[in-house]
Amino acid sequence: SNNTIFYTDTCNGATCTQEGTGTASDAVAVVFDPINDQDCTGNTVSTTPTSDAHTLGAHHTVNRYFIANNGQGGNGLFCQGFNPTDGSARGSAHMLVDGIDSLQVLYGYADTGGLQPTSYRAANDVTNWGYVRNVQIGVLVNGGMQPSQSGNTTRDYNVMNSGQLSFTDRTPRYVFTTLQSL
Repeated sequence: SNNTIFYTDTCNGATCTQEGTGTASDAVAVVFDPINDQDCTGNTVSTTPTSDAHTLGAHHTVNRYFIANNGQGGNGLFCQGFNPTDGSARGSAHMLVDGIDSLQVLYGYADTGGLQPTSYRAANDVTNWGYVRNVQIGVLVNGGMQPSQSGNTTRDYNVMNSGQLSFTDRTPRYVFTTLQSL
């Protein structure tokens, strides 16, 4: 979508910025005009500008951040670059941070288009992406195996009111949140 930093069209046929169903992780796609001519995985982005600076073109890239299986029985935070003109992938997804079990995003929304957010909304509840003023991001970080713990323990987590996630293992997890103004 034009006139926003969030990309809500499709990436390889799937919605780029999306609300995870239930306790499933969210995905967020951000439009960049990279100064290093690369997307988040190092793929080259064309530097040919479009005639209209407000129109997404070949010199922009979409970086999509999401949680996926790390190939070793856990999860991680991944990024993949996409071409905003046709939604095609610029290359394969790459893991940025291992051990991230959940990603939740809320968007600070200015209900009347003002400068300050008046509500926080999930991606499915944003009706005008140009009214998003900040973004709150929450992650559930896997603490790794702790040798001092004996036996499996059930631990419950709720990342930014997304619902209860329960894990029964020897792994403690930690919730971290941040708020970023736009």
